[in-house]
Amino acid sequence: MGFARGWRYLNLKRLELSLSQSWRASLSGSEEHFEKESLMIKIGSLEHVAVAYRDTDAAAQWYCDVLGFEVAVKFVHPTIGAHIFFLKDPAGTGFIEIIPMPAGDTAQLGDISTAHVHLAFDVEDMDEAVAGLAAAGVEMEGEPATMGENKLLFFRDPEGAPLQFVQRGRPLK
Repeated sequence: MGFARGWRYLNLKRLELSLSQSWRASLSGSEEHFEKESLMIKIGSLEHVAVAYRDTDAAAQWYCDVLGFEVAVKFVHPTIGAHIFFLKDPAGTGFIEIIPMPAGDTAQLGDISTAHVHLAFDVEDMDEAVAGLAAAGVEMEGEPATMGENKLLFFRDPEGAPLQFVQRGRPLK
């Protein structure tokens, strides 16, 4: 199956993350076949994508003015005082989280190898999700953190990309 055709099969409304303890891939022509023993972690959807900026207010304003996003949630980071934004896309189906760049960080967003982003997936039960990650041998970055009504957990994919599970008290909708 070609790359473009494969994307057509991706159901963004119900993405399932399959983490394997053991798997074997065999290639036949241009098609990939995977045989796996899988631990299925139930996730709902891609929740948001976060990007770190030095000036979160200016970044949020740009997304709204230039790309038509709307501010869905705005609050002050409890320890550094900068604004954090959740911006809803014009279709109302996705969110970008605008977060502050850590103090003293010299990373430039234009430098792909050091940009600060994470993909966040909503989960109904954080404890179940953590148990699934642990069973699959996935290394987590600490324990789930609680921020207000929400539980957050960071971990990384096999190549080191930062991912997050979010269990919200109330959805961002």
